[in-house]
Amino acid sequence: MPSVSHDALWSLVEGAAVDATTRAAAAEALVRTGGEPERARLRVAAAHCADPRVRVVLEELADDERDDTVETPAPPLARPSV
Repeated sequence: MPSVSHDALWSLVEGAAVDATTRAAAAEALVRTGGEPERARLRVAAAHCADPRVRVVLEELADDERDDTVETPAPPLARPSV
């Protein structure tokens, strides 16, 4: 399965025309594979997000302090319905 680049994921997260579910999934992938720089950028994206449902999801992901280095399944996130 081909992987998606970080730049492509950021394009999805920051794309205003992208649907809410796709934006949330891309943000979750970035948080799982990145560190504090991704969380900081995600906070900025959330602050500039016009859709309040997406903004809440982005803020929650940016503020999630879970240690992603542990091999445990993450709880499902509440994603906005489209």
